[in-house]
Amino acid sequence: MARQLRDHGLSCYSTSITRDEELDHFKMEKFWIGKIPLMDAEHLHQLADQWNWDDGLTALRMIIDNPQCSLGTASLIYWRGSPHYFRKYSNRNEVEPINREDYDLLQRIEKRMEANFFQHRRGIIYDPRNDRGADFTRCKYKASELKRTIPACMLVATTEQGIQTFELTQD
Repeated sequence: MARQLRDHGLSCYSTSITRDEELDHFKMEKFWIGKIPLMDAEHLHQLADQWNWDDGLTALRMIIDNPQCSLGTASLIYWRGSPHYFRKYSNRNEVEPINREDYDLLQRIEKRMEANFFQHRRGIIYDPRNDRGADFTRCKYKASELKRTIPACMLVATTEQGIQTFELTQD
């Protein structure tokens, strides 16, 4: 069943590609890869917000590598990447091979956050404690299962007024 591929709210990047069951994830990612370097902060955030992680991580890596990527966008990608899951591992070698690419992406964001690579941009708002009603900061794992913590630099929400810091709560 064919359906029009949504432009992901990015009207200036709209496409006439149709998506049906045959359009694989590789083609979806390949389509966006050429457009990401040209996007401004708002469009990067919109794309990250609507990105299906099953379409691959290359586009998400390109978004966080883009100098226009905002603090809110990097935070959105990080928290949607399930960082609490990776707290169960001391290092990359302990992570199952199928999940290492995700682990690497989150580690890259942590390092860039620690280096203040991402800047707050007005209008790009993200709070991992309320991401479409979900609280991604809540950890469902037992404390005894965890080998590392979420770095303090990741405990931020971006608002119209600026940046708010917060502390994690354990379930």
